[in-house]
Amino acid sequence: MSKPRFRPSKAIYGLWSRFEVVQQLAADMEDVVEKKIRDLDERAKGLHEVEGEEFRDYLSDSMADEHYGYQSEWIPLIRESLLLSICSSFEFHLGRLCDEYAVACRTPFRMRDLNDRGIKRCQTMLARLGVDQVAFGTSWDAVAQIFEIRNKIAHAGGYHDGQIRKKIVSRSDVFEPGGKFDRSIRIRADGIEKVCQHMTEALWQINRNLYSPRETIQTEQGAAEQPAVPL
Repeated sequence: MSKPRFRPSKAIYGLWSRFEVVQQLAADMEDVVEKKIRDLDERAKGLHEVEGEEFRDYLSDSMADEHYGYQSEWIPLIRESLLLSICSSFEFHLGRLCDEYAVACRTPFRMRDLNDRGIKRCQTMLARLGVDQVAFGTSWDAVAQIFEIRNKIAHAGGYHDGQIRKKIVSRSDVFEPGGKFDRSIRIRADGIEKVCQHMTEALWQINRNLYSPRETIQTEQGAAEQPAVPL
């Protein structure tokens, strides 16, 4: 298959601003929750001044529940919601990139013609269009793992088989084990930032392996082919 003339497509440009927005949202939203936690801690310091042991115990238990909710529910939910959003955008834009590359290859074959699902379908599509396997390196592997956990978060609340969870978490800079007594997987404090980094690197690696065609150039010795070069 001749390799088409192709330039980085606008299909992926929308992701760059989305990455920036998601990271800023993660920071801003968690700052709000952290402020609530600090305010709660300040209020707790005055519990000894409350008259009535029964009422004081009630307030203490209530504050403990509130503190637990912020740490164990609010912050994980913020990170998980942003992860689901950015994964959806990544898959959509990557799918557009695949179909645009297919058009450049002058083939009627499209993403919808494949039976695979998710980003695996994108990898299969690009491979069929002649993209070298080197385009799918360590960053792509990291993204594939992110999508595996994304599916668990979306469909199973982040819970995973104990052995698989241990294997994933041990080699991930995005995820960590959840509670001591459950089998959940949580997103690290800098996990959303790492997700955006992995996705950016994966996209650039793919794009570096989308080549221009071999062009015929005229020389003193006659026609000659100029090797395709990465764009």
